[in-house]
Amino acid sequence: FKDMLKKHVQEKIPRYEINYILIDTEEAARKFRVPGLLTIRFNGRDIEKEKRNTRDFNSGNRFYIHPDGRKETYPPETMVIRAIDEYIDDSATFHMEVKGARKGETPIC
Repeated sequence: FKDMLKKHVQEKIPRYEINYILIDTEEAARKFRVPGLLTIRFNGRDIEKEKRNTRDFNSGNRFYIHPDGRKETYPPETMVIRAIDEYIDDSATFHMEVKGARKGETPIC
């Protein structure tokens, strides 16, 4: 799975850095707001839209539904690609007004 993720990230956003965080306790799952393992996020946003506002955090297995209906502990490749594309689209159009920023400054979030 890591190779597939790395391949698509490098193709579409080559300067994006992939960070891996070890979640081995319920406390860590709550701290990092992880709805189960394996969780993938781009700039803090879960790749599965239905999990973005969840308040159910745990360090147990997380299951993803694949196009053929099977459940796996890793997301389907199409979901990863869609999430990367969504991140790119949002990054290109997202603007934020920051109190105290001077004209022409661009905040990096």
